[in-house]
Amino acid sequence: MARTVGAPALTVPTTRSVSVSPMSQAAQNLNWLITNFVD
Repeated sequence: MARTVGAPALTVPTTRSVSVSPMSQAAQNLNWLITNFVD
């Protein structure tokens, strides 16, 4: 179960991270923090 969910989930962000600059990682981290905070 964990493997199936982790495989596709990791493939999407990994490809995007490589395509986009390293700044995307920081933006995602901020977005995650904000989303967690708001939630």
